[in-house]
Amino acid sequence: MKTKIQLIDKISNQVIYEGKALIESDLSKEKLVFQDEERTYVWKVFEKGLIIETISEANVHLTLRQDHSTQGHIRTDFGQIDLQCRTTLYKIDKNYVEVVYELLQGKDSQNFHFILYKMNEEELHEIH
Repeated sequence: MKTKIQLIDKISNQVIYEGKALIESDLSKEKLVFQDEERTYVWKVFEKGLIIETISEANVHLTLRQDHSTQGHIRTDFGQIDLQCRTTLYKIDKNYVEVVYELLQGKDSQNFHFILYKMNEEELHEIH
């Protein structure tokens, strides 16, 4: 099923992506796949965690679970950089997924806060 989504970086209040996503669901997860001109995004949404994959010149794979330290990595033509992920907020709802996490690599860290809003095609037609 195709769904309209909007991915927002809440730290910068920037819309990262707005458009259609392919959604596949089964009993354990919902998988959203969407792409812009530079990269493909894959969000695998589970009840207790989230896997984010970003495919571009650098491929990113993050496993996120609230109140847990997990592993991730960035892979480039030059090799792989291993990351530690600390997730402080993970909320899922019928219409959105929200995640707040920190990536650590050595002494460096970077914080992220994303909300992915989703709306199916039937709801779009009802609004317009």
